Amino acid sequence: MILTIDVGNTKIKSTVFDGNKIIKHLINNKLTNDIIKSLMNSYPIDGVIISDVRKIKIDSVVDFLQSEGIKHYVLDHNAPIPFEIKYNPKTNLGLDRLAAMAGAYSIDATAKNYLIIDIGTCTTIDVISENVFIGGNISLGLQMRIDAMHHFTHALPQVEGVIPNTELGTNTEKAIQNGAYYGLIFEINQYINRYLDTYTPLLCVITGGGSEYIKKDDIHHSDIIFEPYLVDKGLNFIMQRMSKE
Repeated sequence: MILTIDVGNTKIKSTVFDGNKIIKHLINNKLTNDIIKSLMNSYPIDGVIISDVRKIKIDSVVDFLQSEGIKHYVLDHNAPIPFEIKYNPKTNLGLDRLAAMAGAYSIDATAKNYLIIDIGTCTTIDVISENVFIGGNISLGLQMRIDAMHHFTHALPQVEGVIPNTELGTNTEKAIQNGAYYGLIFEINQYINRYLDTYTPLLCVITGGGSEYIKKDDIHHSDIIFEPYLVDKGLNFIMQRMSKE
């Protein structure tokens, strides 16, 4: 079994895979040896892959894995991925974005074009065409939009991101929540519309912790794949490829 560890901007996700099947998924605020020990005691883990976008100190974790004789890999930009990266410099590309693209490929390796929308602290839009990552954009996530309105004004209150039950807000709090939500929705739909016209056929995948705040009916395309474990699946895919080398 493979353990994938995704150190994101706000949470740390640990996922145990048996082949391509998810057996266990944990979300924590910290990465500790005790968490890994507990998973290793419960499952026959023989490989671990770590993606760390937060640049936390994982030396103790790596030392522990080495002491246990567990094959491990800390994701970097030399990972064996099945597409060319056009990004300058390549090392500035977020490792979570790299893993998400690998995850999309693992869903359908025969797709000609991919659009990956990852809604987290930030929203990233990435496009792969003809096995080449041709670029992407970074925008605000749902809560960051709300936080920015509060931070950069004197009068707007701090509120939490929610799924609105009406399109227009009837008070300031709801107006902020609706504006942030539908601004994100319109942005996502426009990206999908644009790239469906440019790259056909197109496999579009929406992922990220913020995707749970998105009503699927608000995305105006029925063939969009919502995959909350896309980064985890991408890490598993990369580790499987490394094990074969």
